[in-house]
Amino acid sequence: MIGGGLIEPNEVVRYTHKLIPKGVALTNLSVVNIDPDRNLIVTEDGQEYTYDHLIVATGIQLDWQKIPGLLEAVQDPSVPVGSIYDYNFAQKTRNLRAAFQGGKAVFTQPPQPIKCAGAPQKIMHLSYDTWQKKKVSADISFYSAAPAIFGVPKYAAMLKTLADERNIKVHLEHHLEKVEGRGRTAYIRDKKSGNLVEVRFDFLHAVPPQTTPAFLKKTKIVDQAGFVAVDSATLQHQKYKNVWSLGDCSSLPTSRTAAAITAQTPVLVNNLMQIWRDKAKHPEFAQYTGYTSCPIFVGNDKLILAEFNYKPEPEETFNFFGFQDKPRKTFYLMKRYLFLW
Repeated sequence: MIGGGLIEPNEVVRYTHKLIPKGVALTNLSVVNIDPDRNLIVTEDGQEYTYDHLIVATGIQLDWQKIPGLLEAVQDPSVPVGSIYDYNFAQKTRNLRAAFQGGKAVFTQPPQPIKCAGAPQKIMHLSYDTWQKKKVSADISFYSAAPAIFGVPKYAAMLKTLADERNIKVHLEHHLEKVEGRGRTAYIRDKKSGNLVEVRFDFLHAVPPQTTPAFLKKTKIVDQAGFVAVDSATLQHQKYKNVWSLGDCSSLPTSRTAAAITAQTPVLVNNLMQIWRDKAKHPEFAQYTGYTSCPIFVGNDKLILAEFNYKPEPEETFNFFGFQDKPRKTFYLMKRYLFLW
């Protein structure tokens, strides 16, 4: 919402120590290894800590270097390349959108996994709306590595309709491979043909590839893709029963959003307590069904509230307001002023 000009940057800043409950020890030292066979973690200063149960929630990291030229472009104030996936670059994006005088605007989305898969389209539609109101002529293109504009057909249909109505050119199964910031050129790979396409731009919003931290990939608790291998319903590790994981770094096959981890948390807590505190021989585990939500801004006062599960099928909370695949100001106000996610 910073990049879209909806909130001020200081509205999202919190001090970590103020968010930690009393009785919880907080350290700023990074973990560099997890040894599940010894119930042990190692921090960057070499200290070893044992555990009875371990909850892994490292999140995923932004791998800017996987797209040559991208980091240099977003760091250069003279180059019209931004990204809302970083606090500072989101502010640059905000300024670029405000200063845009017209021309070719390109928005990209990399292959999964990424944080909030709806975000690349949010900033695109917010930009469209802003430029329309300012009567700025923008030729907008959206290049996505995904095979569909959205993973749930109900919401995908509306997003495709909006793109068509707004003359936004959608290119699916295309992913950004290289950026020449000073030359204002993006190099985008067409998966179907294999061709590398040169795309000129006057404004580029790019989303970097994302993956789990390097140290985590080297441990025994991850799957082949580098994500903590947990049961998709219970969030308990598939092999090490005193290891748990939730959020972006877990193998849970759902969209990685704040709404998802909010739904996962009570499931994990319940199941952990069943074993750890209650010593239940036959624990009655709660089940996570993959609930997640992508509130998608489609204008400065309209929002599509996509809620769905593993299947994926809609799992809507507020459908008494009307169809959640329709842009509504009510949902915009809820997201802007009420939702934590």
